[in-house]
Amino acid sequence: MPSTSNNHTLDSLYREHQSWLIKRLRARLSCSQQAADFAQDTFLRILSSPDCNQRVAAVREPRSYLDNAENTTRVNVYQHSVEVTAQDGTRRNCNAGHRLDFTDRQISPAVRGAENDAWVRRQLVINDMRLDDFVRELGRYRTGLLRCDPTVAHFRISGAFRTGDTDQALRAIEKSFPVKVTYRTRYWAHISR
Repeated sequence: MPSTSNNHTLDSLYREHQSWLIKRLRARLSCSQQAADFAQDTFLRILSSPDCNQRVAAVREPRSYLDNAENTTRVNVYQHSVEVTAQDGTRRNCNAGHRLDFTDRQISPAVRGAENDAWVRRQLVINDMRLDDFVRELGRYRTGLLRCDPTVAHFRISGAFRTGDTDQALRAIEKSFPVKVTYRTRYWAHISR
């Protein structure tokens, strides 16, 4: 049952209203997988907003808030610039490297969005990630097997790594942590103590 409290957290908003949002979207889309994807995107948009905690805590009508978030479109600009026009004629420019959100009634100010376009620059940008999770992600850009021993999996790593040179990332791991990268073959690397 939805909370009647005026003080929400993103967790409570998600737990109490996610199924409602999926049902609402499923009725509009006639596809349960797309409905689930759009619902997740809605919550990710809320989570990625700079003032997420304050905005969610101030929500008085959760379903109205989610309906507005669901109807928000995000524009990420990677080259040149884009002009967005709302129904009331309001216009806002968004330049390369920035993003903005808009609905039919309002346009948010453009904000720096560099972390969102790392893939365009062929970079893997991570922040405080477990080493085993990073190795799994890095493995997506490498031919062959890349494994991390459980004894070093708990190390935390942050940085920007070029996806076209995974060996450079492995050398950086060796320099940063008390680990050794063993190449069993050209296509099989293992990170351990």
